[in-house]
Amino acid sequence: GVYLVNSTVTVNQGIVLTIEPGTVVKFNDNQALVVNGSLIADGTSAAPIVFTALRDDSYAGDTNSDGTMSTPGVSDWSGITFNATSTGSRLKYARISYAGTLLAISGSSPLVENCTLDYAGSYGLSLTNSAAPVVRGSRVAHVNSTAVSIATSSSPNLQNNVFDSNGGYAITMEANT
Repeated sequence: GVYLVNSTVTVNQGIVLTIEPGTVVKFNDNQALVVNGSLIADGTSAAPIVFTALRDDSYAGDTNSDGTMSTPGVSDWSGITFNATSTGSRLKYARISYAGTLLAISGSSPLVENCTLDYAGSYGLSLTNSAAPVVRGSRVAHVNSTAVSIATSSSPNLQNNVFDSNGGYAITMEANT
């Protein structure tokens, strides 16, 4: 199905949000998905899960009913944040597009596997406060800044990923964050 998000969605600690393969989630301006509990988004190669801007007509068509009057842009929505209380979260075969920071991971360790993160105004992945995600087989592209920003306190496991067509470095280490 297709879901339109008009205000920020928070998954509270102890709650599990499961998103089915083939689901498209479109976010209105400046909205976000904040995960304090668990997000299980297991798409497949044939039926990926898409998180994108409301203006993105390439998935689920013209859901804002404006024809060709709008096009998506980087930073249209805020992105997905995993906070320190988030446990057991995973994104598989998901696409996250047109957000400020596509994935912000702070003190948690979600699995991000076979995902595409593209078109960000800031970072593809921002890892802070001892974040320890496993990110494998994924692509980060068309990010205005650094594809992956890693705080020195964080210890991600990055395996077989592709970083291309980004405005800055593929990976940077940030002190004291």
